[in-house]
Amino acid sequence: MGFVSIFLKGEKMKFLVIFIGLLMSNISIADVSSKLLAKNYILKVTPNVESISPEELKIRISANEDDFVLLDVRTFKERNSSKTIFPRGEVHIPRGMLEIKAWQAVPKDKEIIVYCAKGSRGRLATQTLLDMGWEDVSNLSGGIEAYYKSLDSDCGCSEQSIINVPKM
Repeated sequence: MGFVSIFLKGEKMKFLVIFIGLLMSNISIADVSSKLLAKNYILKVTPNVESISPEELKIRISANEDDFVLLDVRTFKERNSSKTIFPRGEVHIPRGMLEIKAWQAVPKDKEIIVYCAKGSRGRLATQTLLDMGWEDVSNLSGGIEAYYKSLDSDCGCSEQSIINVPKM
């Protein structure tokens, strides 16, 4: 790489290294490109979304705080095949049903912490709730995957269900 680096500096060199790495792996450039496009779009349409870190949530749970509700927006299949954070104390509404079911199932008088597998759909769902009139809503940064990683545990999430979703 030394000979090549004489001619390529800075960003061009980074691009070449990434490009060679992609060629040598099973990840396609289209996969990387679509993840970047999705992540940029999600950030663009969710400018007012606040996030809570997995560490902050762990502290609140261990302090037995009860002034918030966890909202899981993963699909039924994802939820049934993996762990949850509060098995008995959560609201579960898949992202695609949120605008219909939230009115009856999600309280407006408590803080809502939304989560999905990696944080992308949670971020979109958080913005949706804000648009629908909820005021105290935040997204679990990195989703349930990051939460269980902070516990040094596996969430049991299927790689297939979250493979092409950008981490937020």
